[in-house]
Parts: sequence; structure tokens; C-alpha cells
Amino acid sequence: MSSGDLKNLLQDLATEGSTGVELDEQQLVPRIRTRRRRRAGLVAAVSASTAVMLAAGAFVVLPGGEREQPPVATPTVTATAGWINAFSCGGTFSAPLTGDPSLRFDVKPQEATRDAQGIAAMFALQMTNTTGKPLELFGTPNAPRVVVVKDGVVVAEPLGETLPGHHWKFGPGQTVTLQVAMAIRRCERTAVPGSTQLEPGNYQIYATKTFSHSGDGSSRTDVVVAGGPWTIQLK
Repeated sequence: MSSGDLKNLLQDLATEGSTGVELDEQQLVPRIRTRRRRRAGLVAAVSASTAVMLAAGAFVVLPGGEREQPPVATPTVTATAGWINAFSCGGTFSAPLTGDPSLRFDVKPQEATRDAQGIAAMFALQMTNTTGKPLELFGTPNAPRVVVVKDGVVVAEPLGETLPGHHWKFGPGQTVTLQVAMAIRRCERTAVPGSTQLEPGNYQIYATKTFSHSGDGSSRTDVVVAGGPWTIQLK
């Protein structure tokens, strides 16, 4: 078979194929449009589901292309009677701290001034009655006990309380400002050779104070007020 004969045969086959099948335009066009709509709907559904998955599994892109899940908020810890013992020297603690809601501590960012002996540094703390009614409590006259933390590690423990207790009276919504002493000598486990005092810089502090109020008869109920962390700059 010559090349010319092969060419004629192929042309005849093409002609027969185009005339042997009838195309109903009235049926074919609606089918094409229906398939297009289905495809468009499928693409939209996939795009929407992808957006939901990305929102639910959001991540942070770090330098270098690494991915990191967003940080989970640290739960707040509630202080109870005797809880101050959890602040052991060298221990780690960075969670927010709260206590009895009847009293609130507030500390504004500020500088703490060292005393002449190099034992403590002073700063101001506010204590507010949040109950909207008079509040009478019993406790030592000292200001709250303060724990000093650096990079999440306890570096100085609270100073001791030696004075006898007395009655505290707060009017509705009353705020009192107290001068508070924080220890600036390193506790033993965090002590640095050749250094007994905390270096100048920023520290995080927590404050706690335990009161009590009379119940029925002679029983007393502890009221533990707590707060932190706050940042204090030690000069």
C-alpha cells in the first residue's frame, strides 16, 4: 500500500466517523452547562473547607520556614492558705496568680529602691476592696509577702513577718497604698559565686497576704489575697 492509498483510507475513516454519530444540540448543551455548575460548586466547597481547616490549625511561620503552633494561654493559679510554700528557691513559676476576689492587688511598673543595708528594695503596691461593702479582716500589719522571679526561676524568697496581727478595715471600694519590701539577696540555690545581691535589671514579682475574718463562734476563715506577675526594675 502506497502512502497515497494510506492517506485516502484515513480520510475516508474520518469522514465516516463524523457522519455516523448524530449530535443532539438540544440535549448536549444543557448537559455541558450542568457539569460546569457541578464543577464550580465542588471547587467552592473544597475552597471553603480548606479555609476552615487553615483557621482551625493556624500556625506561626518562624524565620527559616519552620512552623510552630500558636502558644496556649497559661492557666491562672489560685493561691490558698499555705500556698506561698510553692515558691521554693530555685523553683520555676511563671503563671498568673490570683487569690480571694474580695481584695485585689495592683502594682504599676516602677523602680525598686535598695535600702542602705542591701537586704531589701522598696516599691508601692495598691490593695483594693472589690466587694462594694465594708470589709473587716484580721492579719499582720506588714505589707504582702513578695517572691522575686527572674526568667521564670525564683531567685529571692519573701522576707519574714514578725509583728503581731491587728484589724484591717476597708470601706466599700477603698484602695490603700502600701510600701512593700522585696528581698534582693539571692536565695541559696540560685546564689552566684561572689554575688549575694540581685543584679540591676527587670524582675517579675508575686505578692501574697493571708487574712482571716471571724465566722460563727470562734472559728476563722482564711482570706488569701494574691497577684502577679508584675515587672519591677531593680536599680
